[in-house]
Amino acid sequence: MRKETNRRVYAKAEAKRESLTQLVKLSCTRPIVFLFTEPVVFFFTLWVSFAWGILFLFQSSVPQTFSANYGFSTLITGLIQLALSVGAVIGTVLNPIQDRAYLHSAKRNKDAKGKKPLPEARLYMSCGGSLVFTAGLFMYGWSSYPHVHWIVPTIGIVLVGIGIYTIYLAVVNYLSDSYAKYAASVLTSASLGRNSFGAFLPLASHNLYQKLNFRWASTLLGFIALALSAIPFVLIWKGPEIRRRSPAMRESTIGGAGDDDHDSDNDKDKDKDKDKDKEGNTGEKADQSEGNENRGSQDGSEQAPQGQENAIHKTTLDRHASEGTSDTLRENEADNENVPKRENMA
Repeated sequence: MRKETNRRVYAKAEAKRESLTQLVKLSCTRPIVFLFTEPVVFFFTLWVSFAWGILFLFQSSVPQTFSANYGFSTLITGLIQLALSVGAVIGTVLNPIQDRAYLHSAKRNKDAKGKKPLPEARLYMSCGGSLVFTAGLFMYGWSSYPHVHWIVPTIGIVLVGIGIYTIYLAVVNYLSDSYAKYAASVLTSASLGRNSFGAFLPLASHNLYQKLNFRWASTLLGFIALALSAIPFVLIWKGPEIRRRSPAMRESTIGGAGDDDHDSDNDKDKDKDKDKDKEGNTGEKADQSEGNENRGSQDGSEQAPQGQENAIHKTTLDRHASEGTSDTLRENEADNENVPKRENMA
């Protein structure tokens, strides 16, 4: 704006600059405040943190399980863990289906008048993904027998990988859409919980699988995953009502009135700037026309005396010419009168 109009135009964020200390304090405290005051942030953080903790728990659980049941070496158990990556690749391949469903949801968004998709549409794939995640944990646990082929628990690990990927993607996208203005803070809250679970949950892997055995340890984790699987279903069912009740979500949600008002304010500001530019151009043209008229009048006033002088000079010349011709006529008349006199004298 400043480059286009060459005017000192500033945004509110530029006009009200906070000190570095205040910014650091706000960045450290706001994620904690959102984590414990916003139910959506709390439950989504719990959901994705548990899935993320399972990802790291499997780094120690898989070698423990496959070495005990099948006598696999450390190298082979490391290759088994690649099943998690296979699940993530499958989730990536299926993700365009989720994106298409998200874009088509714009027609049902009454708050944005069909212009923006629903934030809850980000959760469609995670509903199935959370159930697949739960099924993978049960399959991994109850197929951990020496007489069951090793590919069966490996398939369970693949299902867990699909579920982790879809849950993580759903949480990040939904929080970004629902808390558009505070997206960095709520994602920091989720990252805090996710990294905490990823750091401490694997420490319980050895004792968990030793005391509860492989089947019941995975069953316990499966039931926790099943309970957390209700989160996306509840958000899809009551999502718009929850967003209207939350001050932060109502202020910054995609499709909310705040964005429309902000856009309308920007349009009004642009229109005002255009009108001012037009007025400035009109004033410049008027000044140019007045300048041209003044120059024309000055040129006319300068040319008028010159024309008068030329006319006077011409009149003088005509007068001299007429006087000269009258003198010539008089001389001729005098000569004509003297000619008869000379002839009579002769």
